[in-house]
Amino acid sequence: MISHKEWCAITCEKFQQKNITEKHLKTVSEDIVLLDGVKDVLELLKKKGIKLYLASGSIKQVIEYVWGKNIDYYFERIESNIFRFKDGNLKEIKGTEYDFEGKIELIREIKKIQKLNSVKEILFVGSYNNDEFAHKSGARTLCLNAKLTNPHDKNSWQDTFTVSDYKELYEYIKKKYLIPI
Repeated sequence: MISHKEWCAITCEKFQQKNITEKHLKTVSEDIVLLDGVKDVLELLKKKGIKLYLASGSIKQVIEYVWGKNIDYYFERIESNIFRFKDGNLKEIKGTEYDFEGKIELIREIKKIQKLNSVKEILFVGSYNNDEFAHKSGARTLCLNAKLTNPHDKNSWQDTFTVSDYKELYEYIKKKYLIPI
């Protein structure tokens, strides 16, 4: 086992050997497509005053390429890994503190920032094994379109749902969690 910081350093070294550039990140991001309806649903949630946070094990630049420059409009805060370049060459991977076990701390921080009575007021939506730790915070957890995780593991996920359009998720959350959104 290695730490996330060590993983970032090893990964950075391997990517440097392959001469990874920002252009490569942009090319990779071109194959990533958001679920249908996601921006419409996030717009609706924003108008209703629902605060959204994004905690990802992905790369900040890739997230921005996929979402576009207006990503900060939808999310109060975005936590992810960051690739740092100098003169077009990868110099460092700054790993997020809020991946794997770090998601527990982020949920606790959100509770304080939003002045919530309980982390149970937070619904964490994830899909990968790095999201499984959110359950340990006490927040409600929903596994959406499971990837590299067991969505039926009640030690990690309280609920699971599969969608092709985010509007289906919106309706599911309204009914399942009785959220007046």
